[in-house]
Amino acid sequence: AMQILDALSAIHARGWVHRDIKPTNMLIVGEGRGALVRIIDMGHMTLAGKPSAVSGTLPYIAPEIARQEICDARSDLYSLGVVLYEALVPEAAALTTEDVIQFRRSLRPPHQLNPSIPIGFSDFIMGLLEEEPSRRFESARVAAAALSRVTELHVGLGPDRLLYERLVRGGAVSHRGRLLEKSRRLTKNLRQEGRGGLVVVDGPIGIGPALRPPHPMDT
Repeated sequence: AMQILDALSAIHARGWVHRDIKPTNMLIVGEGRGALVRIIDMGHMTLAGKPSAVSGTLPYIAPEIARQEICDARSDLYSLGVVLYEALVPEAAALTTEDVIQFRRSLRPPHQLNPSIPIGFSDFIMGLLEEEPSRRFESARVAAAALSRVTELHVGLGPDRLLYERLVRGGAVSHRGRLLEKSRRLTKNLRQEGRGGLVVVDGPIGIGPALRPPHPMDT
């Protein structure tokens, strides 16, 4: 949870909202205490502070996005809350629109359904799942600070370094840097050998095959 909050801080600091935080968009690299969690799939990202079309995956879509209202960093926090709730109370997973409606109407603190869950962590998750964005944590960094104060978990914030250095370069956000570097080396080798070629699509967040103009040769 702390690593995801750190990664969201990096995304939100650039003015973006991910809009599709869910388990399958969390890539776990490594094992045990040294494992890293990366956020992947930036295809649903949008600028914060603007009305949002319905985008994302049930049941992780924040209520304000479902209502096509303004979304911001707190929308991603709601999605993370659903992920954590499902992880702790798997039987509460919602798969259909009707399930989502029921989930929100009958939402109970996780510790009431599973007494082994620390009350502080349960309260933290419920804070992420507030229906109205104004009642959630103000930002991912504020949420991370709150999580670090849950004494039962013994979670610390770690060194206070620049988000770019600690998160993006460290790999919390999957920016495919290694893949791009490998592709550039391959391109250089192909050019030196006078055969083949490779096109690298590079640029700001959101640039990629999904957003480039259609090509006549596309099938």
